[in-house]
Amino acid sequence: MPTQTNHKGLECLNCGQPLHGDENFCPHCGQHNDTRKISIKEIVLHFFGGFFAFDNLFVKTLIPLLTKPGKVSKEFINGRRKSYTNPFIFLLHSAIVFIIINSLVQLLEISKKQDLKSEQLQHQLKVNIENFFSVNQNVQTLKDSSVAKIEKEKLLHGLLSQNMRLVDSIEKDYARDKEAVRFNIGGSYAFQKNTSKKMKDYQIQYEMNLSGSDSLYLTEIIPFQLDLKNGKWENMYNFANHDSEKPTLEVLEALHLKPSSWNVFVYEKIKDVVSFGDSIDEKAGVLWDKMLGKLPMSLFIVLPFFTLILSLLYIRHPYSYTEHLIFVFNNQSVVFWLMLMLVISEAIFGENSWINNLFRLGFFIYIHYYMYKALQYFYGQSRVKTLLKYVILSTAYVGFVLLGFAVLLVFAFLT
Repeated sequence: MPTQTNHKGLECLNCGQPLHGDENFCPHCGQHNDTRKISIKEIVLHFFGGFFAFDNLFVKTLIPLLTKPGKVSKEFINGRRKSYTNPFIFLLHSAIVFIIINSLVQLLEISKKQDLKSEQLQHQLKVNIENFFSVNQNVQTLKDSSVAKIEKEKLLHGLLSQNMRLVDSIEKDYARDKEAVRFNIGGSYAFQKNTSKKMKDYQIQYEMNLSGSDSLYLTEIIPFQLDLKNGKWENMYNFANHDSEKPTLEVLEALHLKPSSWNVFVYEKIKDVVSFGDSIDEKAGVLWDKMLGKLPMSLFIVLPFFTLILSLLYIRHPYSYTEHLIFVFNNQSVVFWLMLMLVISEAIFGENSWINNLFRLGFFIYIHYYMYKALQYFYGQSRVKTLLKYVILSTAYVGFVLLGFAVLLVFAFLT
């Protein structure tokens, strides 16, 4: 007669094969014969042991995970662990697949739709400014301190009007080209930055500024004055605003600061903050890429805290913290795959197409339906209780995600 020994069962929890009680593995499906509750140690060992095991089991996990809310998590916890991919591995693979495909789509979109008008506009702006400053009379007028400020402004106003006509013509072309990607070149802003740089090159002691309404005004450049009453960081910030192109070591010397690694790092980051608007699209893109690269790591940090909230809401339930965590990880994997479908839909049909908008609506409806049904199936509570807890958990999840992205943003900027 079969006898149960230690934590070995008399029946395979995965396939139901009868056992004698002393087998280490099921002879039918190969699952480890162990009736103990799943532990963090076991999950970690499986994680590192099967990190690259991206096989048919992944697909067999994905389909029911997307179509049967809560089922995969419940069956995995109840013993069917050979039938599905480890939730921790599945989440990591899902995040990596999302990041890779999303990055490729963005790259293809830019290379496919990038319009040469943006480069042509930037080039033409610089040519116009170059031509303006090549006229010696213009340079002398801007340098001459006896010339009234209003006369200098008239000169630059004329150049601004000329360039804005160019920008307007390009914008009209954009309006007719539905496939063109808007790069938010900001003709006035690009003009202002290029002109200010050119005035600096010609040692004209004025800088040009634009108000919010694109109106022009000149400011006389006052030499930087070191104020010993100010703190170190304040002096660094003031100097970066005054001359962000001066080499860092020369700035530290001028501020009477040691050229330590910390001071160099702090000043470089202060310069990044001051000059962020100079190429905001490019720098925001770099930050976004860094954040995406650290997304899996941040999820493994944030989701356990979210799971703590979940376990407190279901504190009377017999599930352990690890089992709650499995449920959370599987649901997060579903979010990645649904978001990936949105990315692909946008790439195929276009961001503003009615088909893509339909996909967005479907995503919004299905994600809420899925999470609600997953909670109800997994925990087996009434509709009213499940709905109430779903509202609480949704709010907490959004909060944790925003917190995670804020931490990622700071981390990405500092690195």
